[in-house]
Amino acid sequence: MKCQNKRLYACLLSLCILIYAAVGSSEQYSDAAQLPELFALLFPEDTYEDGYIHEDGTITFMARKANSELVLYCGAFENDIGWEWTESSPLPEGTCFGDENITDAVNLNAWNGGAAVGVRRYGKGRWGISYVNSYDFYVGPDWIGLYGAETNAQFFGTHAWGDITTIDWKSLPPEEYIHRETKEAKADRLSAMVDRTGWAVTAQNNTGEMTELLQEAGHEDSLLGNFYNGTPLFVLERGSAWTKVRIGSAESCGTMIGWMRTGNLAFGDDMLQVDREMIQNRSEQVLVHTVEPFSGSESGVITATQFSESLVIGEAEDDQRYAIVYFLKDGSVGLVPMTSLDNGNG
Repeated sequence: MKCQNKRLYACLLSLCILIYAAVGSSEQYSDAAQLPELFALLFPEDTYEDGYIHEDGTITFMARKANSELVLYCGAFENDIGWEWTESSPLPEGTCFGDENITDAVNLNAWNGGAAVGVRRYGKGRWGISYVNSYDFYVGPDWIGLYGAETNAQFFGTHAWGDITTIDWKSLPPEEYIHRETKEAKADRLSAMVDRTGWAVTAQNNTGEMTELLQEAGHEDSLLGNFYNGTPLFVLERGSAWTKVRIGSAESCGTMIGWMRTGNLAFGDDMLQVDREMIQNRSEQVLVHTVEPFSGSESGVITATQFSESLVIGEAEDDQRYAIVYFLKDGSVGLVPMTSLDNGNG
């Protein structure tokens, strides 16, 4: 949404200054004085209920629409279009921001005892659920499982809570924690929450053997990279000999697209039978990328916190040796120098 008048522009400028101050401070900002005025300018037909400025500079409004529905408006500033707003599906009556004063928490206290539900921006124009009840049910754009834990703790596939524009909030588990639940039972329960239709993983028979990703099917000279067993893949086109896949959640946030031999892949529920060989990242490193073969990937420094949210999934084919990393938070992929993996990772 672009600024359409001087008053709105001035309000947004003030907001940007406020966000800059909030991001640079450890203090959480709730219901800042500028937010109701900004809301009234952006959504004049709706009623302001509450608002938060998140630490990453995004904004979440809770609003009452003219038809009495309660919704979230989630906003992020995009350099090419200005502020972009995403409206959620209707929230259960009685919903409020979490009592814990967590900026991304929505308290669905009308039906599940007041437990918090985290709301996170996955990428441009897309917001989804990140956790439920602050226990062990964590969610990514294309996985459900134990956040930042062992590599086998995430179950990849399509689920019902990755897009707040369509989500049925009452479909979320009302109480994720189950007393004395075994690890196996928990894994079965979390695994059943994703639909693996249209998904696959790399699956070589021999331990340590990697699967090639080619830019053109059958052309060995178009090699883009090699991938460890268990790398999650979105299937774009399945053939008897070659399958076109996308690595990464969305084309707008760092992905690789190419062809893999169909015989080296496991599809659907067969994905669960493959032992993963991906490596969890443990230290701060420099993230780099080239225009090809990535789309939308950004360079920068990967902090220790971010590394707890990413996996090494393969090795890029390049003049220099780069590891390919997958970010659990937003489903994007990027490159880090292979030499930096020798210092404290694994």
